[in-house]
Amino acid sequence: MAGKRYIRWSYLALLTCLVATVGDLASLAVFARLYPAYNPRLQPISALGASGSPIALYVSGWWVLLGLVFLLFSYAYGKSNFLHHPAQKISAWLIGVYAIGEEVGSGLFPGNHLAGHLTLTGIIHNVIGGIGVIALVAIPFVLMRKYSRAVDAAFNRFLLLISVTGILFFMLFSISRLALPEMHFLRLWHGLWQRFFIANYYIMLVVIAAKQVMESKVK
Repeated sequence: MAGKRYIRWSYLALLTCLVATVGDLASLAVFARLYPAYNPRLQPISALGASGSPIALYVSGWWVLLGLVFLLFSYAYGKSNFLHHPAQKISAWLIGVYAIGEEVGSGLFPGNHLAGHLTLTGIIHNVIGGIGVIALVAIPFVLMRKYSRAVDAAFNRFLLLISVTGILFFMLFSISRLALPEMHFLRLWHGLWQRFFIANYYIMLVVIAAKQVMESKVK
């Protein structure tokens, strides 16, 4: 069993992970109801906080707050690393990059458009948000070094599944952004592909946080 200090950090990591992930997903449904003109199936999440949205200020503030919770999760997950495994340390940093890039960054720099083109804040939004997304996608690959097939074959397969489905949803989201006639059916689900992508990785974050709690109490 790990020391009590590590157990407390692992519980804090799980708590903050649940608050951040569930809060983020639940808020999307709430914000969609507060913005009747918004179509969650078709439009990306960034439209909720962009100029023209009647709730943009509230959404941006909420994203910044969520980013801070994600940062706390990142810190707690890193501090719960009682085995001092480098893969977990790197993963904690990647969670922090996601928190700053995709959450805090999206709140501070809305994805605004003007005359059909991205504004400066919109460009910054895409760049730092993209960095955050890359960090999120990298997490399962990094953790597969800690949970290798030789150490934990079942969990290694879970991380691989998360990676495959995550990349698939990201590809569908990216392709559906293109105004191609033959991709019209994908375009109709543009917003949902993004939500499936996020939910996929949020499931992973909750699972790794819960696994850390169980490991800290056993090993």
